[in-house]
Amino acid sequence: MPGYGHPQQPPGAVPGKPGGGGNAPRMVLIIGVVLAVLLAGGFGAYYVLAGGGDDSPAAAGTDTDPGTDDGSGGDEEPDGDEEPGGGAALPDGATEAELIMEIEQPDVPEEDILTEAYGYWVLDDSLVRLMTRELVSYDLNTGERQWSFPLPNNECRVSHEHSDGRVALLQGRDCEVLTVLDITTGEDVWTTTVEENVTPGRYSVPAILGDTVALGWTLGGYGWSVSQEKALWEPRSGENCKEDSYAVMDGVFISKVGCGFIGDDGGSIRATEEDGTELWSWEYPAEQDGTKLRFRSVISADPLVVRMDLGDIAAAEEQIWVIDDARQDVAHVLPYDRDRHVSPCDAVTLSWCPGAVVHDGMMYLATMDRENSVVAFDLSTGTAVWEVSSEEGATIMPIREQDGKILAYEIASTDRPGAVVAIDPATESAESVMVLPHESREAQRKVVSDPYSHDNHPVWVENRLLLLSQRFYDHTVGDPVTMVFR
Repeated sequence: MPGYGHPQQPPGAVPGKPGGGGNAPRMVLIIGVVLAVLLAGGFGAYYVLAGGGDDSPAAAGTDTDPGTDDGSGGDEEPDGDEEPGGGAALPDGATEAELIMEIEQPDVPEEDILTEAYGYWVLDDSLVRLMTRELVSYDLNTGERQWSFPLPNNECRVSHEHSDGRVALLQGRDCEVLTVLDITTGEDVWTTTVEENVTPGRYSVPAILGDTVALGWTLGGYGWSVSQEKALWEPRSGENCKEDSYAVMDGVFISKVGCGFIGDDGGSIRATEEDGTELWSWEYPAEQDGTKLRFRSVISADPLVVRMDLGDIAAAEEQIWVIDDARQDVAHVLPYDRDRHVSPCDAVTLSWCPGAVVHDGMMYLATMDRENSVVAFDLSTGTAVWEVSSEEGATIMPIREQDGKILAYEIASTDRPGAVVAIDPATESAESVMVLPHESREAQRKVVSDPYSHDNHPVWVENRLLLLSQRFYDHTVGDPVTMVFR
């Protein structure tokens, strides 16, 4: 059984504060972080907010994923399979897109005001996504339902990734039931129940890679073999450092090891193979120059780029660190200012960072200026080197890399439809790739209307644009929550 969670002494080199870093608190971030801290601290399925905890875990978005094949956060999809469409050629010129599929929001359960539907995957010509109390597979060409899988409690999380056509999901009253689902057929491959006094809880996210499912929470990290239907590893009693969350990035498990009570003693980020064999680790201290330091997210695994918080929760300074190739020291603190740049990641999950695209030694983030832009950060120097705005004056947000270009979505306005542009790093300019139908611009805005919320965002797969909304309100029943253009 692999040994987990034994960080060495904290690294000797820690960064200073970057110039221009903003410190203004944001209530959504504060709420998300407080929830994450409380739940990670062993409160299990106890809901801190009245009404059963329906508030979003982030401003954000996850989880989770949830779900996906959108390519954000790195050169490869955040799933266990090969990236779809990553090497495809972009269309020549601007395509006049056609709306080929639209899904309306279903009813929200009577007892709820809001239902979170964090989870989607694209596999071949199918879109599988979480809806109200069920997972549904849709034909991407016709919009027809292919199968559905009931989820009476969809407050629990699902894996960001799919691997070998399978996903992992949590269900049950306290998210204590782990299921591996074949999303090509909708069939339950394997289900097991976590027999512990403290359950994973609604912010725990399972990860799947090949035949292994990994899950971490307050008690530590667990791994199971799907084919053997047995545990491969589990926490050791009395350990001070425990793996409390997992993700799959670049074809390996990435996990966070927290030491002490809710990570108060620092910790590490680890990469392991499918069987739990460690590949590398990077350690971070509990403090920097006497100020509390908290790990938040892995934006990229190779190169290793992480989001950290410095200071008290209510007024923490959000920083983005680039770790050196040896994974020993902090090479750069990027000139990231959360008062100007869109926060790339969900507030409470390990690796759901749809607001960032990392490719070929660069990271791309959107800004929040009135005339916003996509900023290119050089990870080798730690500097912001150029930025590109929409020629149409539209709000622009990066989606993913394809064919050496950075694709970005221009959000529809009241008089202009949405569009996709390709930013060429060589020329630092953008060209139109796809223009959405003018007549559906209001519907486009209902699905994706701003770059600041990771709940609703664009996805580009195989030269198709998907607009997805993952939060369903009782007053938006009948509005579109999925639109597919080609």
